[in-house]
Amino acid sequence: MAMAAVPGSSASGAALSGQFGHGGHAATAMPRVLSRKLQQRFPGFPLVLASVPLRSRCRPQGLFVSREQRHVRAWQRRLPNALTILRIFAVVPVVALFYVPWKHGPVACSCIFAAASATDWVDGYLARRWQVVSPFGQFLDPVADKLLACAVLVLLPTAAAQTGSRTAALLAIPAVLIILREIFASALREWTASVGESSLTKVGIWGKLKTAFTLFSLTGLLATCRTHSSGVFRVSLYLLYFATALAYVSVGSYVKAALPAFVARSQHPKGEQH
Repeated sequence: MAMAAVPGSSASGAALSGQFGHGGHAATAMPRVLSRKLQQRFPGFPLVLASVPLRSRCRPQGLFVSREQRHVRAWQRRLPNALTILRIFAVVPVVALFYVPWKHGPVACSCIFAAASATDWVDGYLARRWQVVSPFGQFLDPVADKLLACAVLVLLPTAAAQTGSRTAALLAIPAVLIILREIFASALREWTASVGESSLTKVGIWGKLKTAFTLFSLTGLLATCRTHSSGVFRVSLYLLYFATALAYVSVGSYVKAALPAFVARSQHPKGEQH
């Protein structure tokens, strides 16, 4: 029994053969042809969709992730903040080892302090590298730095004063100046945040250098807190004074940036009608 030829079948077959039978662009042409065939077979198929290749209507490949990938992404989001919180909890063993009557106590205390200080760079790097910077992390990171540094700044001069060392005053001067600076900078940041100008007191290069030199100098001072005559102690003390100078240079840049906003709001209070 002979089968009747379908009108246009030879033409369409030739067209398809020309597209796909001789090394044509099958990967790009096939979805578009299928879209047109669907519209011809089903009149209700939207013309707009029929003119768009099927491949472009597929969901993005990154939308479907495995459970392991979702777990890794959650782990990456939590790790920077976990390191910041760990830096805060490191204050406890640092203070405890400082007063332990153990020969290697100062070195152990210095090592823990150095490891905790290193997380200040690691958590920021990971947050930027993985694009998981959060407002909570931006708030907690400088708080952790201040708690860790201020705890040691209080320990060093008080311990030196108890032993009758003449270096107690030399340690107390930068300690008091740095703590006062941190209180003032925190108050200034709180005010700029309350008026919607928090970007004016964003940590700059001077603030980062201040933090780096402060933590580095305190690491050396902790390791040599019982041998104040060593060369490492003297170099660390000089670095602490240099960090104090950087601290006031950085806070001066914050004041300079926030001063116009402060003057403008002093001249035009919030409740004043313009």
